[in-house]
Formats: sequence, C-alpha cells, structure tokens
Amino acid sequence: MTLYRTYRPSIFDEVIGQDQIVSTLSNVIKKGTPTHAYLFSGSRGLGKTSIARILARELGTAPVDIFEMDAASNRGIDDIRVLKEEVNVLPRESKYKVYIIDEVHMLTKEAFNALLKTLEEPPQHVVFILATTELHKVPATIISRCEVHTFVQPSIEVLAQHVITIGEKEKRSISMEAARLIADAGRGSFRDTLGKLQFILESIPNDPIDEEGVAHILRRSPQTLVVELLEKLSVKDTDATLTILTQLFDVSDPITVYTDVITMVRVIMMGRGHTALPQNLQSSFEPVVLSRLAELSKQQPTSLNSHLLLRFLEMGYTLRTSFSQRLVVEGLIMREIGL
Repeated sequence: MTLYRTYRPSIFDEVIGQDQIVSTLSNVIKKGTPTHAYLFSGSRGLGKTSIARILARELGTAPVDIFEMDAASNRGIDDIRVLKEEVNVLPRESKYKVYIIDEVHMLTKEAFNALLKTLEEPPQHVVFILATTELHKVPATIISRCEVHTFVQPSIEVLAQHVITIGEKEKRSISMEAARLIADAGRGSFRDTLGKLQFILESIPNDPIDEEGVAHILRRSPQTLVVELLEKLSVKDTDATLTILTQLFDVSDPITVYTDVITMVRVIMMGRGHTALPQNLQSSFEPVVLSRLAELSKQQPTSLNSHLLLRFLEMGYTLRTSFSQRLVVEGLIMREIGL
C-alpha cells in the first residue's frame, strides 16, 4: 500500500495544514447543524476527499449511507438522474446520507443543471460534499448553493516535517535538508510529497537519508546552480551560461530546470515590484539564494524581466510534448543570450 493511503488522516486531529477548515467543520459537528451542501476547492493532493470522508463519519453516517462518485468517469445527465432518484430514499442506518462527488467540475452542462435542482430543494436527510481542483469550471449557480471551503497549499516547512514524521513511523532517519528537497519535489501536494518519499525510501536502503542522496535520486536542480545560471544570463555571458546549463542537465531533468528557472524569475519580478513573497514560495528557497535573487531584482536594465517569463511560459506546452525537452530549454536559453 502507498504511504499516502497508509497515513491518510481518519480523524480531524490527524489533518495537517488545513486548520481553518478543520476548525469550522469541527464546530459544525459540535452544533449538529451541517449545511446541505459543501464545496471543497483546491489543488490536488491537499486532502479534500479525506476531509470529506472524515466529515461524513463525524456526522455519524454509517458506511452503507456514504456514497462516493467520481465525476470524471460519471459525468453525464443519466448519472445525475440516478443520483436524484437515490437521494429521496431514506438512509438505512444513519441520520444522513452523504454524497461525495469528486472532480465535480467534470460534469456536463446538462448534468450540472440536473444537480442544481437537487441542491435547490434537497431532502433533509442528505448532505452533499463536492470537491474540485478547478473551481472556475463550476457554474456560479452551483457554487451559490454550497458552503465553499478553499484548501491552502502547505508550506515547505509543513511538508518537510510531515516527511520526517512519516519517515520515523517507517523507522527511517531523514535529515531536514533531505526532507526539504522531498517536500519541494512534491510541489505543495501531500500526495505527491509522500509519493516522492516512498520512491526515496525504496531507492535508498541505508540511513541516514541525506540531501546529497535525495538530490541524486530525484535529479533536483541545485538552487545555487540555477541562480548562477540566471546571474550569467543577465549579463549575457555566453560561455558561462551554456556551461552551467550543461551542469544542470547532468543532475536534473529539463522539466525541473525549466520550472526552477521560471520560479526564480518570478521571485525576481516580485522583488522588483517590492511585492512580498507568499510564505510557501519564500520558504522553498535557501536564504543565500533569496539574497542573490534580491540582488538580481535590483539590476537595471536586465533581460530577467516579464518578457522573459512570458516567453518561457508560452513554451510550456511545446516543452511537454516535444521529442527533445532538453533541446527546447536549450533553445530558450540560447535565444536569450543572442545565439
């Protein structure tokens, strides 16, 4: 069984990183006054489905009265029509019947219209919990009938501590530096972070698990090397830029290099605009790297600007579908230094 499934929270006290949502829902349980429909929104791997299941259980709902539906594969009007017929049937063993609809944004327009009628006049014994990674695709009419909870991405520190905690439960020793690398590779997702951790535990049999070993296995770009690339790129030092780029490709994959460059250019842009960095972004960088990025943000004029950021972003789809991802990244960098 995967680590994410093994250590999936089963009670509110085990939930990490969603304190406000847990507090609000816990108060609902204490008062015994659930609303008829909840909408959980947030990126993948933040615990939306896990908290939906916990809420259902905390409402005293027996497993036989909890129904889960994946809207990605049951997205048509016929599926919702069946649901509409079922909701009118009284629960078998509980006060409530709870319907958890995952990836609700995948429903068709006709299915949404059918669901809306049920949300407008739901039976007293039914609670809906809708979950989505793309709130903008959910019709406003549906959103207005729900109590919306927005899940936040955890900071690198929260994810890193979670990695260490799970490592201890698995009787493995992981350094904080290694845990931060694993957390950073998880891109703000508990599920993806534990997926990376499982890969590391299987790939590195001996303890302690250190930063060097994790960087080698995950092919992470050393932050100091990426910021050095940008420093040389900013002054159009052709030889040094290409040398560092080759070094990065020796230890990391093109997608990671591309992503790390974009992220650092974003930090430079925010520094130039005197915009405070979001906590999760700030915590993902070593202090010395943040200092060097701050110095780059002060350079005028510079090629490290919004035009560069947009050019990189525009090439995102091409990069992911190209037969040679390395060639795409090399081409982007070479264009910026005038080759």
